[in-house]
Amino acid sequence: MEMTEFSEQALLIRKGYDPTWLDRALEIYNRTELKRGNKSQVHEAFSQSQVVSSVWFNSKLIGVGRAISDFKMYSSIFDVVIDPDYQNKGVGRFLMTSLLEPLSGTCVYLTSTFGNEHFYKKLGFRFHKSAMALYPEKMQNTPYLFKNYQLPPALKNFKDFTVSLATASDCDQCFLLNEQLGYKTDAQEFLKRFKILIGHPEHSLIAVFNKSGEVVAWMHMGLR
Repeated sequence: MEMTEFSEQALLIRKGYDPTWLDRALEIYNRTELKRGNKSQVHEAFSQSQVVSSVWFNSKLIGVGRAISDFKMYSSIFDVVIDPDYQNKGVGRFLMTSLLEPLSGTCVYLTSTFGNEHFYKKLGFRFHKSAMALYPEKMQNTPYLFKNYQLPPALKNFKDFTVSLATASDCDQCFLLNEQLGYKTDAQEFLKRFKILIGHPEHSLIAVFNKSGEVVAWMHMGLR
């Protein structure tokens, strides 16, 4: 079914939260990866969101979404979901347009579900270079957080050397080692890049120390 088959009378956006459609919304969530098992928690979340939009087809709820905003500077969109039977038909764009309209002029943030990044890019969203998230302890294993690289225990003590993840305090020694090996790099640029790589979730710097605590080798690895 193409979007052109939806008439204005059949496809409708409703603003605001109505608890009478909560059970149907939970049914849609639980047919997708956005599983929602705590009904009272979802009710409170929608009740306290400043922007709520739902999309209906022939009087049937087929999608919902919500946003939190100060309407001046920043906004965040959450829990956007479309009934799987109506996905890839333009309904998601219809719903997102409704959510974005009252947020105009603010910086709008969202976390895309895996595989839907391209959909949001077509709406104008771009990847945020320094986005970070603080999750409650019970949610630390979420797949949406990068996992910090951990050195295998067997590598931490290798013969007469100690192997560990490098820190900012190791930068000067790593720079001098580069100089000794013939790599000519501006010291300030090296420090800047070193700190960026230490804090980046897709990169790790590993250093090898002798018994005196001097860096005798180091390496950078990253995902590609």
